Amino acid sequence: HIDTAGSQMQCKYEAALAMHRQASSNTDVSNAERAYYEFMELASSHLSRASSGYNLQLMSMGLVLMVMTVLGFAVLCQFSGTALIHFKSRRLTVSLPAVGMWATYLLSTLSSSLIEEEHQFWYFWVQTLLALRLATSGGRYRTLAQMAVFRVVRAWNQTGQFWAGEPDVRQYLNAPENAWVVWVLAVVTIGAINAAAWALHRRYRRSVLWSRAFRGLLAYASVCVLAYHSDRSHEGLTLGVWKMLRACLPSDSARLAQSVYFATALLAATSCAGLRRAGAYVAPLDALTGVMPLLLLLSRPHNFAVFGLFFVIYALFFPEVPANSQSRG
Repeated sequence: HIDTAGSQMQCKYEAALAMHRQASSNTDVSNAERAYYEFMELASSHLSRASSGYNLQLMSMGLVLMVMTVLGFAVLCQFSGTALIHFKSRRLTVSLPAVGMWATYLLSTLSSSLIEEEHQFWYFWVQTLLALRLATSGGRYRTLAQMAVFRVVRAWNQTGQFWAGEPDVRQYLNAPENAWVVWVLAVVTIGAINAAAWALHRRYRRSVLWSRAFRGLLAYASVCVLAYHSDRSHEGLTLGVWKMLRACLPSDSARLAQSVYFATALLAATSCAGLRRAGAYVAPLDALTGVMPLLLLLSRPHNFAVFGLFFVIYALFFPEVPANSQSRG
């Protein structure tokens, strides 16, 4: 008794192979063709069932969890000042763009391709909200700059079924003749992130010891990230100054990666230690810069500049440091 699809396909294939051998001794190949066709039909049916054999119970549980996550995030937005619903002068007002965004996101969770294409949803809605802001509020030049920077981020890596084959910035940077551009952007990005962190900390936390430790750890982890990717690249950094600096770091890639992980943990600890002293503007930047070496380690050199562009977008959203961000230490 044959009780598995694999055994059935094996039996059909062996029968077709036997018919093929018999047909080699005569001119009648109809039986062999029919046997091969039956095998391919069975294999096609099995593969079709296997690819669509979803576990509906687990899918339903996952859908419930996603809905709970979205609703939880909406509740956080409600209490953080970016609410979907407002009460003004005893009148209920609803933010239509926010409601539209969350409604379409909930509908998107029903799609089986959301896990691959979710970023497309956020690309569309971020630009839509920026366009609405441009049309209804002030600060037009800043909003236009945000839209331009975000469009560059979108064009860096073309993804999705409709855009994956189109040329993008990544394709240009991965060309062998443009390897030097990749490393220039990588060094400039890491240098700019460290310079911004140093300037911010020196201005608002000049006398705090843990702030100096944060800046030192960030610089060390950033250099380790550069060394890690340079060692693994065929066209890494070759400058004399870099070779002298590289000699002071761990020798192999595994230890470099471990150093970045360890430094990221220490950066998180120092950030938490000073969180009480940090203002509303400084604390989010600490979180972003603290995790940045780890993100760059897990990324590729041609994507380093994208993380720098995210910092530019953040700075455009919060162009001025509030007065209450001054450290109390």
